[in-house]
Amino acid sequence: MRLKTFAMLTLVILSAVLAAPAPAQEPQLPSKGQTLYLPLVTHVYLGAKNKPYTLTKTFCFRNRDRKQKLTLLSLDYYNGAGQKLGNLLDKPRTLGPLSSLQMPVGAPENQGKENSPCLIVRWESEKPVEQPLVQCIMIGATGQQGISFSTTATPIR
Repeated sequence: MRLKTFAMLTLVILSAVLAAPAPAQEPQLPSKGQTLYLPLVTHVYLGAKNKPYTLTKTFCFRNRDRKQKLTLLSLDYYNGAGQKLGNLLDKPRTLGPLSSLQMPVGAPENQGKENSPCLIVRWESEKPVEQPLVQCIMIGATGQQGISFSTTATPIR
């Protein structure tokens, strides 16, 4: 009888812990601009033979501020050796409140077969704003096999 009671109590506690909502992220401090590091993945290896599986990349930049605009200044592409290969923006782009920009990330012609490139993203605003959400969505599919995931930018100096 005690074993049944212990098992039921354990089940109730586990259910409560597993059903609890995930903690919300702490709000970030408003900023007038940042330089961000966004890792990219060009391919992953699958199967016993480690066959490369090429991924398509989409850059996503979201202004999370409800009142202020901000400007995306540059989107510099670096290869896995840390060499700058180009800027993927032809000119700065201003985004209004709660607006977003999505664009495909194609490697510059001289990129080669790097497997760990990154983007260095610079943005600014006239007034302090909510920090934007900056991500890269990577997806690949062949036949009935598919893979997708994302990376999120982190601030650097």
